Amino acid sequence: MGRLRQLADRTPSVRLLAVILGVPIFGTGVLAVFVTENGTGAAALLGIGAAFVAFGALGDRLESVDVGGVSISIRDMARETFSLARRAEELGDKQAATRLRAVGDELEELADEYRRIRSSMEAGDERTAAMDAVIARAGRLTGTDDLDPEAVSDWFREGRPEARAIALGLMQGNPRLRDFDAALAAIERGSNPFEIYHGLVLADAMVDTLSRGRREQLRRAVTKVLRGRLARRDEPIRKRAESITRALDARR
Repeated sequence: MGRLRQLADRTPSVRLLAVILGVPIFGTGVLAVFVTENGTGAAALLGIGAAFVAFGALGDRLESVDVGGVSISIRDMARETFSLARRAEELGDKQAATRLRAVGDELEELADEYRRIRSSMEAGDERTAAMDAVIARAGRLTGTDDLDPEAVSDWFREGRPEARAIALGLMQGNPRLRDFDAALAAIERGSNPFEIYHGLVLADAMVDTLSRGRREQLRRAVTKVLRGRLARRDEPIRKRAESITRALDARR
């Protein structure tokens, strides 16, 4: 779907094709609801068809489409933060509400910046550096002490790649928000090298606070990274993994 969105910026015919494909798929899903007991399959058809139709109708205005699950974008994170601000205000904590609104505003700016980078820059070192700057900005946000650590962890677990990266940045910048399971998941199952790298950055910052069992979990994950092809061709990932290994050795 992301590839189709890029093509849609260049030719409206792709959006028309998405509608042409999506309508019969959605219709088949509706029919399946009534004639089959396979509810999962019917739901999948409905989701896929709806995604294609929505893409065809909205094109590059479509920021987040997910089939069969939750898909949190950076803008969703901002909306949740504004909701927390309203709740704080209702409870009479105007200072917390002000801080949370500032975080929400900054998250919306980060969403715009992330989208601009992804749409205007070719993949490579320059784009990676620009993305790193976005994550660094997330780590420097003031007011994050008012965020719920569990909510930030949910943003990582249930988010799109950009939301997962921003969640990692928030954790890097505020020890109160850090989640070892999120760092480990990013290292072991990251959706891209960028996420894996920032999972390593977060883990590196947490080494001194980990129990022996968790340090061993981290060691196994980092060792696997170092033995893989990614570390051989990605110097920042290799160096960060080596840094973690040295820190773990020092804790023995």
